[in-house]
Amino acid sequence: VEQTWADIDSGLDQTSLGQIRRTVSADDHALRALGTLAAERPERTVVLWEEGVTSWRKAAYYFPRLEVIVLSPKRLSGPSSPVVRVFRGPRLERGYEGPAPLRVALPAVARVVWFVKAGTGFFRGLTASLPLQQAGPLYYCDLPPQSGQAQAGDYLLSW
Repeated sequence: VEQTWADIDSGLDQTSLGQIRRTVSADDHALRALGTLAAERPERTVVLWEEGVTSWRKAAYYFPRLEVIVLSPKRLSGPSSPVVRVFRGPRLERGYEGPAPLRVALPAVARVVWFVKAGTGFFRGLTASLPLQQAGPLYYCDLPPQSGQAQAGDYLLSW
């Protein structure tokens, strides 16, 4: 019975007006940062999402011209193969899965904006492979014109 009430209290907190305002504020902050970063390179910006600070769907909705690449496991628990899904606006343009490391092709000289949670193993692998810069709650890097690759988690990024 105590656990039931604790679960109800937790659920009520997640739907409280204060929690909704905090979520909207965090989302707005991330989307404004994305808008600023994309405006500097409007034709060469790609969004990559992996357990990000806001939903990838919001980035795809508010920036329908940007390619939004979603990196996620096939299943949320247990062993699973990595999956890549690529969206423009609400449209799924392509998706694929395979054994790790799964290759993700990026355009050379693109600005890659990361919706990623700092402190995770994926984030540590990412920062060890790429020179990320912080822009508010987001991270980004500008890929060089020469080809290269970097591994982060179960994904091999190549350009």
